[in-house]
Amino acid sequence: PEPPYAARSVMDAVLWPSAYALGAWLADQPLSTLQGHRVIEIGCGLALPSIVAASMGATVYAVDTSARAVRLARKAAARNLRRERRHHFRAKAIDFRAVTNSSYDLVLVSGQLY
Repeated sequence: PEPPYAARSVMDAVLWPSAYALGAWLADQPLSTLQGHRVIEIGCGLALPSIVAASMGATVYAVDTSARAVRLARKAAARNLRRERRHHFRAKAIDFRAVTNSSYDLVLVSGQLY
């Protein structure tokens, strides 16, 4: 086991400033920016930008290689999205390179270069 202070032990359970900034930026956009669009967030972590996009009318697919992050993202979406928007949010623990034969109107990425 890793010591509790090891960065890798918490990386997938942290709301990173870049995700907060992207989510805040999305929330400031007109609803028409996202309404009815297909969005993917790569390396979603806790998926705050994805949750914001789904709350604004987008259909969102959030992906991350961490199963723990995806579990936390799903829990956050269930608690924070209105009931009628929850089915527009999907999260899956996969390598983003495995997402094939799909097209999206918007790709969200935050904090991937660290």
